[in-house]
Amino acid sequence: MAVSGTVYHISPSGSNSNSGSVNSPWQTLSYACTKTISGDVIHITQGTYSEASQSILPVGVSIEGENKNTCIIGSSLSSYTILLQNSSSNTNGNQHISGITLKSNTPYTAYAGIGVINRGNVEIYDCNIADFNYYAVAFHNGESSTALATGNKIHDCTITNSSGYIGTYSSGDSKGSINLLSQDGLQIYNNTITVNRTDGKNGNCIDAVGGYLKDVKIYNNTLSKTFVSGQTWDFAIEIWNWLGGVEIYGNNITGSIDVVGVKKGSSAFGAWIHDNNIGQTSLKTSQSVRGILIEGTNDNILIERNYIHHVCSGVYMQTHSWEGVYMLPNSNIIIRYNIFDQIGLASGTGGWGFLCSQENTETSDIDDTVNNFFVYNNVFMAAGNATNWGVSVPDNGRATNVIITNNIIQGFDVAPVRMNNWARQSAASVDGLQIFNNIFYANGNSNNPSFVSGTVVANYTNGNNLTTAPPFVSSTDYHLTETRTGKYVSAGLTDKDGKVVANPPTIGAYEYGTVIVPPHSTLGKLIKSKNKLIIK
Repeated sequence: MAVSGTVYHISPSGSNSNSGSVNSPWQTLSYACTKTISGDVIHITQGTYSEASQSILPVGVSIEGENKNTCIIGSSLSSYTILLQNSSSNTNGNQHISGITLKSNTPYTAYAGIGVINRGNVEIYDCNIADFNYYAVAFHNGESSTALATGNKIHDCTITNSSGYIGTYSSGDSKGSINLLSQDGLQIYNNTITVNRTDGKNGNCIDAVGGYLKDVKIYNNTLSKTFVSGQTWDFAIEIWNWLGGVEIYGNNITGSIDVVGVKKGSSAFGAWIHDNNIGQTSLKTSQSVRGILIEGTNDNILIERNYIHHVCSGVYMQTHSWEGVYMLPNSNIIIRYNIFDQIGLASGTGGWGFLCSQENTETSDIDDTVNNFFVYNNVFMAAGNATNWGVSVPDNGRATNVIITNNIIQGFDVAPVRMNNWARQSAASVDGLQIFNNIFYANGNSNNPSFVSGTVVANYTNGNNLTTAPPFVSSTDYHLTETRTGKYVSAGLTDKDGKVVANPPTIGAYEYGTVIVPPHSTLGKLIKSKNKLIIK
C-alpha cells in the first residue's frame, strides 16, 4: 500500500534540522508533517512534546507512537492540534493514528485534538485524548445528506473531558468528544469516553448535531457523562438526521441517547438501539433525566433488549410541529424486550416507562401523527417513590395502530397505561388501540388503563390483562418462576437473554425457562471437579 514506505522519527531530544532518521530524529510532529509524503510513517519516540504549531497530516501519512501512555503531545492551540483536511469530499486518506496521548496543556483551553475533514479511510486507535474544550476527534465531511465520507474508524481509545457545553443552558451548544458530520459506515467501538469536567460544562460523549449518518455502528463502548441539572442536558449520545442503518449496541452508557430525525431510506431499519445498558448510577431529582429520547419526526426505530435504569423516563418521545408547520408523522416505532428498572425520581413526583408529549404549547401548532406504534414484551418497574404511569398511548394529536401487549408494568401510581391530551388544535385521538395479555400489578386506577376526558378512542381492544403479582425470581431478577403466556406478535424474535422466542411467547422480557449459562471458567471448574450443574 505504501508509495515510499519511509519511516521517519521524532524525539524530544531531536532537532528539526536533522534528517528524521532513527539516529537523527526531528523534534516536532508539526515539522515532520511538512516533510512526509503518502506512504510514509511518522514514528513518535517516547517522551513529552509541546506543539506550538498545527500538525497538518498529508494524505497517506500515518502516525505511530511507541506507547500511548509515554508518547505525550501537549497542545495550547485554538484549532485542531492534528488536522487531516482536504477540499474535496471523501478524499481517500488510507492512513492511521495510534499509540499516542494527546492533551490540552491547560484543561479546556486547547480547541480540539484531531480533525478529519473531508477525508475517508482514516483509522484512529489505541490513543489517549484528554481535556480539549470542543472535540477529542471530529469526523466531518461538510453538512450534506448525499456527500458522505466512508470507511472511517475510531476504536480502543480512552477519551477524557474533551467536550464542552458552550454558552448558557437555554441557548447553549453541546459539543462532542467524538463529533460526527456526514459519515457513511463509520465505526466507533471499544472506546472509554468520560465527560466530568471540573467546571461542570459537560458536552456529549458522541455528538452528531447536523448529523447525516448512514450505516454507522457504535458498539461496545463505555460512555459516561455527568449530568448537571440546569447546566447541561443528560445526553451521552446525540444524533440528528439518521439516514438509515445506524446501529447502537453493546454499550454501557451513563447518560441518555437522543434520537432526532430518523429516516429508513434503503436500509432494513432507520435506527436500531439494542443490547445496551443505559441510565444513571442512582435516581436524580430532575425530570430531564431519561434513557432514550425520540425527537422530531422519525421512521423505523427499533429499541430492544436494553436495560434502562434509574431515569425519570425510560423512553421519551417529543414531537415538533410548531407555528402552523406540519411535519411528517412518527411511524413504525417498536419498543420490545427491554427492562425498564427503577423508573422515577429521588424526590418529587415523576416517572414514566414511556412518555409521549409535544414540545411547543402554541395553540396554533398543527397536531402530530403517530402511526404503527408497538410496545411489547417489556418489563416496566417503578421506583419506590411517587411515580406516574407506565406507558403513554401516543397522545399529541392523531395516532393509528397502537399495540401494547405482553408487558409487565408494576408500581406506577396513576395507571399502568395512560392517554393524556397534548393535542393543540383538537382532542388527541387514537384509532386502533390494542391493550391485551399484559400483567398490570400494584398500579393506580385499579390496574386499568386511564384516558383523560375528551380524548377520542376508536377500535379499542382491552382484554386478558392479569392483575396478580408477576412471579419474578427476585426483586432484582425479572425472569419468571412460572410461565405466563402472552400473545403471538412476530416470528424470529429473541428475548432479553438472546433466547429464541416461542409461539406463543412468555409475558415479559424473558422466555420462561431461559438458562443463564455460567462463564466458561465456571463451567470448566464444574467439569473438572465432576460437580453437578443443575438447571431448574
